[in-house]
Amino acid sequence: ERTPSLPLHVKYLLEFLVVFFGVTISFWLSEWNEGRKLEEKHRSDVMSLVEDLQRDERRLANVDSATVFGLENTRKLCRIWEAYQNKEVDYAAYCDVLIAIQSPYSYSTFFMNNSTYKSLLGDGRIHEFPESVKKQIRDYYEYVSKRVNDNNHIVDQISLDYYNHYHPLVHFTQAEIEPVPESKQRQLLIQPEIRKMYEEPTFYIQTHAMKVRINIHHQQLENYQAQRDALERAIRQYAASIQLPLEADHE
Repeated sequence: ERTPSLPLHVKYLLEFLVVFFGVTISFWLSEWNEGRKLEEKHRSDVMSLVEDLQRDERRLANVDSATVFGLENTRKLCRIWEAYQNKEVDYAAYCDVLIAIQSPYSYSTFFMNNSTYKSLLGDGRIHEFPESVKKQIRDYYEYVSKRVNDNNHIVDQISLDYYNHYHPLVHFTQAEIEPVPESKQRQLLIQPEIRKMYEEPTFYIQTHAMKVRINIHHQQLENYQAQRDALERAIRQYAASIQLPLEADHE
């Protein structure tokens, strides 16, 4: 016995529904898959930002150590110049300190790692972050970054001027691949025109100015560190809110 066939309009309706639900499910799966990829990328961005900030922390620590070393050296140079002027030491002892210290400061400046931030800006992924976190990210990578770059130029120029015009021993010793013998350094320092440079108040004044600039740089580095720390805390708190496990704070 033959099964009665469905009416034509019912058959068309069923075919339409099959196509409709097939297309709808296909779109939904595509959107779900795209959303999953975006979520995975966002979680990767969060981790990358923390990694960049931890690299910044290590750089800040290294540069800050250099400023502490620079402050100590410039203080020693100022003290030995004063002692020489007060006839507490002779010129040979003054030269001993100049030779021992060599370069009092190493041109150390901080450059932040902003590769992830640039990538976030490039395709708008930064908007995946909550507004409060996004503002802190922008402040650090825009406002703080500009201050860092401006200060770096100042420090570099002051250091270069100091070694070019007031502390010729540094360039003399660094111009050679091999270490310059102490005897050769002393020969330079006893040259009348060079000795005069190190005896005049200008050397003391410029060394003191160098010390002041290094101290300002040291204080600014502490400010950069505080802002870096605040941003990392905010990102870690956000990561916790989206249940994203991160490595422990960098020591």
